Amino acid sequence: MADFKNTVEKILKSVDVEINGSRPWDLQVHDERFYSRVLSGGSLAFGESYMDGWWDCKALDQLSDKLLSGHIDKQVRSSIPSFFIVYLKAYLFNTQSKKRAYIVGEAENYGVSVHGVTISRQQVEFAQDSCKDLDVSIELKDYRELKGQYDCIVSVGMFEHVGYKNYKNFMKVVHRCLKEDGLFLLHTIGRNYSGRATEPWINKYIFPNGMTPSAQQISAALEGLFVVEDWHNFGQDYDATLMSWNKNFQSNFDKLKDLYDDRFKRMWEYYLLMCAGTFRARRNQLWQLVMSKRGIKGGYTYKNNPRFDEPRKDTEN
Repeated sequence: MADFKNTVEKILKSVDVEINGSRPWDLQVHDERFYSRVLSGGSLAFGESYMDGWWDCKALDQLSDKLLSGHIDKQVRSSIPSFFIVYLKAYLFNTQSKKRAYIVGEAENYGVSVHGVTISRQQVEFAQDSCKDLDVSIELKDYRELKGQYDCIVSVGMFEHVGYKNYKNFMKVVHRCLKEDGLFLLHTIGRNYSGRATEPWINKYIFPNGMTPSAQQISAALEGLFVVEDWHNFGQDYDATLMSWNKNFQSNFDKLKDLYDDRFKRMWEYYLLMCAGTFRARRNQLWQLVMSKRGIKGGYTYKNNPRFDEPRKDTEN
């Protein structure tokens, strides 16, 4: 046990994190089994041991920032067998196939008709109730089954569940369903490096079969199909968003106590705060791309795109 503890302490100290230290980002360990558990189970065990109350931290967001800014993931991996299995599954299987897609959970003022698809029954029920008096239709359907032609297509928080094996096919579906002069908006969390598997804890508890894309993977998928009119990064802003979500969650949890236990509470705060740290460390990004099929003559800006009445105003240097 002493060797396990010394190893974990050494790894954490390299990124300025101490066991039972006095700073907000230091870990307070309550169960000595934590050390062997996290060394054998990696990031999955790290998150689960927090959910089980084996350790605490006053500022999980700061801890996450310290771990990722210090590139701790390059210093230590899960045990070789579990690490190998995760990546072997990613290479051999399409975990976002149509059969498995349903495992994950997914206008009135502008004179538009909206058709939405999702693979979450709860989202269908919520959306149908919320939009019952609007020109909005919601279907429980996989994106690969989408037919018809649309002026605009918007994908928000969905591309993270497509999977790298399906990126090209996803773009082909959008291209098929978008009118020739239409616009496509893709809103997705992204990562700095290309990968083929998601973080184990996130995969098990938050986003089953999810995977964030890299810029390279997105570019390869859209090549030959779309012209990128705009690529904006809101990554730094998402840190503040996640911190606000956690604040609201904590202040309203008393209303949820009859439905969810303390382990769920610790799971959700771990997710929100650790993810905030990933954006603060600039390891995760939040991208919003606007694309067209053939390119917009004269260029694209939000206020002056062809779908607005305001004419384009060219400026001289």
